[in-house]
Amino acid sequence: MIKLIIIEPIDFIEQIIKNRNLILDLTRRDFRTKYVENILGLLWAIIDPLIFILILWFVFSALRAGQLMEVPFITYLISGIVANNMFTGTLGQATNGIKA
Repeated sequence: MIKLIIIEPIDFIEQIIKNRNLILDLTRRDFRTKYVENILGLLWAIIDPLIFILILWFVFSALRAGQLMEVPFITYLISGIVANNMFTGTLGQATNGIKA
């Protein structure tokens, strides 16, 4: 039988505060292992998606004819790319956690 564990938001925040040093250490280690191989290091994490967004914005702005909506196209583009990057990153790390 599966037991359902419900964590209250206050308990969750207390656990984060209690384990903040562990969270910070794991975050630092993850950044070091992920960006130590690149010449630009952590700056590459900002430059790479920015260049990708600019290329897509240029290509799709050139293909579209004028303003179609009240909200600029770049807003939709950035929100979609951010959501996609978060999803693919989470999915990729989750599959690394599964051992056969």
